[in-house]
Formats: sequence, C-alpha cells, structure tokens
Amino acid sequence: MSEVEKPFAGRRILLVDDDRISIGMLAAILGNQGIETALASSGREMMERLAESPPFDLLLLDFHLQGETGPELAAQLRRSAKFDSTPILAMTASVDPQEIEMLLASGMDAYILKPIVLKTLRPLLERWLGQGRAPA
Repeated sequence: MSEVEKPFAGRRILLVDDDRISIGMLAAILGNQGIETALASSGREMMERLAESPPFDLLLLDFHLQGETGPELAAQLRRSAKFDSTPILAMTASVDPQEIEMLLASGMDAYILKPIVLKTLRPLLERWLGQGRAPA
C-alpha cells in the first residue's frame, strides 16, 4: 500500500487489551493503514504509555481487562484535563445494552464489536482521526 493510500499515516493509537493475540492482530491491521500503535495489557501499562510523548490521537480500550474494566479506566482518564478530549473507543464482544450504556456513560466515545476487522474499524477511524474529533 502506498503512502497515498494510508490516510491515517502519522497517527498514534494506544491499544489496551489483555489478549496479546488479538491486540497483535489489531496492531497489524492498523499498521497497514499507516498508524503507529503502542500496546498495553493493563491499566498500569496504559498509564505508562500515556505518559510517553507525543500524545496519542485515539485509545482503543478493551471493555473487560483482568482486575479492571475499560469503563473504569475511561472514567479515570476523563477526570484529567489532559485526556478530556482524547477519543476513547471501547472494544467489546458484548451486545448487552446495559454494558453499552455503561461504557458510553463512563466517557467512552464509541464502541466496536469484536472480532475487529478493517471493514468495521475504518469508518470509526475516519470519524475520529480523518475529520478530527467529531462532536458527541
């Protein structure tokens, strides 16, 4: 794929998931789109990566992590002015309306169902990266 076909080149996304196989496959998909990724498998690792510079353009955060949930971590981030406008997208295998409501109430901007494929991911990338942060 040429640089012209990589509309997200130069963008940075932090992937937070404790399933290393899934996160590795997702990192490969994003890398093929020209996106630089960093990986974290816990809330602690996520905070370490977020302390790095330059800042991330978007966070993809798993709903269920060992010992903590994506909504808990998103709510924690939203309390910080540093991350109040960073798009946070949940990754989930659940279509439970209560879980969807919980993740949106926590400050996550949107969600994507697992397994994640480019066909469903690309419109979210276009919305949150291609046009800048969309209004809620």
